[in-house]
Parts: sequence; structure tokens; C-alpha cells
Amino acid sequence: MKCGECTECCNAFPVVELNKEAWEDCQYADNGCKIYNLRPNSCRKCECAYMQNPKVSQELRPDNCGVIFERSNKVMLGTIVGPMSPIVKGQIKSFKNEGFRVLFQRKNK
Repeated sequence: MKCGECTECCNAFPVVELNKEAWEDCQYADNGCKIYNLRPNSCRKCECAYMQNPKVSQELRPDNCGVIFERSNKVMLGTIVGPMSPIVKGQIKSFKNEGFRVLFQRKNK
């Protein structure tokens, strides 16, 4: 499973090593991460649920569905990065059926 052109986490999350705040564009994100193999630890800590399941539909890649899902114990945290696609509702139901609580956060305006 690969990120492909998706760079939603690159922009949504802070990267301490690059002095990048959350929701700022990353200088290395352009049709994918330009420094993926050398990315900082802050980036490596992102546990995108899309990347953890090789059978997941490409429709659930964050840039396609509008949400970055991250697993933390029995909580699935969703970071809203765009308009949520219809497939997200089914994924939320699936996570709940697996025993996860699903919490969302979005950019403060």
C-alpha cells in the first residue's frame, strides 16, 4: 500500500522538525512526498488507516474520501481534510462494528 499522490497528512499535521504548523502546506508535498524515505519522525508517526490495510478501496485514500483515519487503541480518529465522500459513512459503520469509537477533528476556522 502506498500514499501515491495523497499528501493530506503532509498538510493537516504539524511537523516539528520542519517548523511546520498543522494545516500549513508542506514544502516537500507535491504529487506525493518528495522526501518520503527521509521523512522526519513526526511524519513517520502518522498511522493512516488507509496505509495499514492492503485490501482497502482507493476511494478511502484520504485525498479521495476527505478524511484521514488513524487508529489509537480502540479509538479511530478522523481528521477532516475535505468534503466527506459517501463511502466514509460505510467505513464509520464498519469501524463501529469492529468495536472502535470514531471521533472527528477538523481545521479550526
